Amino acid sequence: MAKHYVALKDEVGRISIKQYNQEIEAAMERIDAGEFYTHEQVVEMSKNWLSGR
Repeated sequence: MAKHYVALKDEVGRISIKQYNQEIEAAMERIDAGEFYTHEQVVEMSKNWLSGR
């Protein structure tokens, strides 16, 4: 698991503060538009991940 994280970290690289702020703003807009899952919804969704449903 740790090796996967390190490999992924190296692939992604760093982003600028400007890009970071743009991504945060876009995420906040999606949240304001109701485009998100609640914890309860994710728990229910995750029950199907291993069973392949």
